[in-house]
Amino acid sequence: MKKYTTVSVSTTELLPCPFCGSRATLSSLPMSPSWWRVRCDSYHCGGSTWAMGEAEEAVNAWNRRANEQG
Repeated sequence: MKKYTTVSVSTTELLPCPFCGSRATLSSLPMSPSWWRVRCDSYHCGGSTWAMGEAEEAVNAWNRRANEQG
C-alpha cells in the first residue's frame, strides 16, 4: 500500500476550510504521487480541491475564496 506524501506547509500558507473552519493538509494522491490536493482535516467535512499537477496550484485553489475581487 502506498502512503501519502505530505509537504510541510506553514499554517499561514493554507487558509482554514471554507466549509467548517478546520485546518487543512496538502498531500499527494496515493496512487499518483505527482498529483496534489488539499483536504480538510475534519473527518466529518470532506472539503477538498481537485487533484492538481503542482502542490502550489492546489494551495492556490484552496486559498481562493468566492468573495475575493479579481
